[in-house]
Amino acid sequence: MQPASRWKTLVVDKHTMQLLSAAMRMFDILEQNVTKVETIEKWRDPQPEGEAMYLLCSTTTNVERLIRELSGAPTGVPQFAAAHVFFVDALSDELVRKLTTSRAAPRLRQLVELFLYLWPVEAQAFLLKQPTALYTLFQPMDSKFAPTLDESLALLQDELDVAAQSLLNVCITLNENPLIRYLHQPGRLLGPLSPEAQAETVEGTFAAAEAKKSHTRGAVRIGMSYTQQLALRVQELLDDYTKNGQLLGEPGRPRSVLFITDRSMDLVAPYLHEFTYQAMVTDLLHIEDGTYTHRYRNSEGVNEELTVELNEEDEVWVAVRHLHIAEAIEYLTREFQKHVGETSQFSGEQSISGMRDMLASLPHMQAAKEKLSVHLSLAQQCMDRFEKSKLAMQAMVEQNCATGQTPEGSRPRTLIEDMVPILDDPTISNADKVRVIALYILHSDGVQDEDRRRLFQHARLTTSEVLAVNNLVLFGARVVREPSTSSLDAIFRKRRRHLSPRLPGPGEAEYDLSRYHPLIRTMIEDHALGRLDQSMFPYVRDAPPEQPLANAQQSLSSFGTSASNMATSMLHSAISATGGKDSPLARVGFGFDASSSTRAQTMRAGTTSLRSAKPTWHQKGRPTPASGAAGSASPAGAGGATMAPRGSTSAQNELSSPTSQRIIVFMAGGMTYSEMRTAYQIGKRVNADVYMGT
Repeated sequence: MQPASRWKTLVVDKHTMQLLSAAMRMFDILEQNVTKVETIEKWRDPQPEGEAMYLLCSTTTNVERLIRELSGAPTGVPQFAAAHVFFVDALSDELVRKLTTSRAAPRLRQLVELFLYLWPVEAQAFLLKQPTALYTLFQPMDSKFAPTLDESLALLQDELDVAAQSLLNVCITLNENPLIRYLHQPGRLLGPLSPEAQAETVEGTFAAAEAKKSHTRGAVRIGMSYTQQLALRVQELLDDYTKNGQLLGEPGRPRSVLFITDRSMDLVAPYLHEFTYQAMVTDLLHIEDGTYTHRYRNSEGVNEELTVELNEEDEVWVAVRHLHIAEAIEYLTREFQKHVGETSQFSGEQSISGMRDMLASLPHMQAAKEKLSVHLSLAQQCMDRFEKSKLAMQAMVEQNCATGQTPEGSRPRTLIEDMVPILDDPTISNADKVRVIALYILHSDGVQDEDRRRLFQHARLTTSEVLAVNNLVLFGARVVREPSTSSLDAIFRKRRRHLSPRLPGPGEAEYDLSRYHPLIRTMIEDHALGRLDQSMFPYVRDAPPEQPLANAQQSLSSFGTSASNMATSMLHSAISATGGKDSPLARVGFGFDASSSTRAQTMRAGTTSLRSAKPTWHQKGRPTPASGAAGSASPAGAGGATMAPRGSTSAQNELSSPTSQRIIVFMAGGMTYSEMRTAYQIGKRVNADVYMGT
């Protein structure tokens, strides 16, 4: 048998393959002496004399597959002589017992939970890859195509399970045991948890009285908001993780805060046209999963295509993504002049397309040329769409609706007059018209039914587009406002607490078409200043004394991410850690062969068994540097941890303050690029590291 520390096979499932690809290149994997990458879902030829590393999701199906492969069922020939198994999520007690009491147990060399199941898309932003979350949380219950209440609650249960476990993974990766706050809006239960859903399903067979009698159906609590249930679930998981001596938190750093909110908190942000570079590119152009197909003409005049990933490996992208499009173009122009030379034949005023074409004639500057050419092309396309779609006219109406004031600070009194030309214009897309109408309805807190129909007629919306506007009610908005002589409705709606956006004073906004600030800014800013309403954002546990963060109103000289690329580091470590008791993970207490009698002496202080019933070699993964792991990053320490995607230059070059508070914001149901950008910027203002997830 080849020594496990030299050559090995890596076995993944379809989900962990995606996770692995987000953090590492195939080259990085092969650098760890991996000879082959296989998928557990497919049949493979047995390698009974070799060892393998498994990187899997913690599912029943995967555990059963693992048992079959290592026990040799049904042929009697095991797939591998030994296996080092790493689960990216916590493994249930039941599955641990099933695996460790099976015929596969003698071939297990390591069994480790890595708590890594989330997708880092930026240095301080992550996804759960749950595309159905928005519908599950806010789905209509009165449609003939809607699921039954039981089915809806089952889907909601799945969302809760995934979100809670993923947020636990975030906390462990960041080495934080946060205070948890959640959005609380009394009397505003939505989706399957709403009173309407409890009273009547599609079939009309589920009575509200039954719901009140049982209080729960499965683990989902009827009558409690999703945000509160998720907050309680995360707190339970953190308590379970730390009950056996696992410590979270860093000396000298304020305790972090986890905010759990949902898309209903800010309905305005998703409808606005945002004119910062990243938001504009992804909104107006065909960008799929951060990939862009760049078409250009080379120095020989031949048309070529180049597939480009817009991620943190691209220094130009990182530099301009949060800049207003005007500032981004200015930056790209400066970089063009820097590379071309002010005294060269290309000096002088040039259009964006002109600069792009000039770069194609500079073959000696290949790397810089490609990056600048890509972004000059993107910027040009954005400006073309801006002009063609008449976004200046649209955006002025959008901003007046969103902020409730004109650029001069006065109340907008001609919104209808300004909207009608947009709605009547056949050159403006119906999707953009839906945005304008939705923002007007949100601004007006509902409109008369006749006025609503007139808006739809002017815009010539299709049935599905009309439904898209009307479905604002599913998020708690009022679409139709009926005339009434009673003042009770107005009184009750007025008393409902809500966040208000921070609005610039007259002349303070740098750009008239970018005046609205997402409500996430208000939430984080008020928290930093110790004035966030605890009735609106209560704590799961007793609230600490409200004290403003240190230097909350001071800008930092630099803002960046933490030094260590935690996800990549742990994956590097796991892949290299297949050497039994000599493995890097074993030396820091991550577990090794059950037969080893020296484990207690080799364990790092503070690392304990996850559950006392588990084998001693079954350990919780903690972010730790692994000696011998090629390319492994520095440990989470004073500089903290980041969940940056592979090759993140910003994460490697910019250190966060070791004394700054970490604020984790999770928005169930989706997040906009404007909110991500706001989180970075407000973090700099209040001296906090803000992590965004959805």
